[in-house]
Amino acid sequence: MFCASEAIRTDGWAAEPCEVTFEFHDNRGRILKQATRTLQPDQAAFLDLRASEIGLTLRRGEIVPCIGVARGGAVSNFEMFDTFSGLTLLLANPAALMLP
Repeated sequence: MFCASEAIRTDGWAAEPCEVTFEFHDNRGRILKQATRTLQPDQAAFLDLRASEIGLTLRRGEIVPCIGVARGGAVSNFEMFDTFSGLTLLLANPAALMLP
């Protein structure tokens, strides 16, 4: 998650601190991990969820990432990678499109 500064905001509003809640849910909607952060403009934060934290080993599982922005112009990104190989399996980074 990235808190946008005035230099890259496209909505014309002044930059302010961003209050963001990160959550990972299972396929039944239960929260597996949660954290709330306050970010200053041009600051970033992340939340990792390891398979070992939720009891997954070699089985497949369904995890739903959720991000709630209570205040500010925050932009999210998401990366899923294989812990064993270190390879990125999925990367979604709309914040990169906002940079000059």
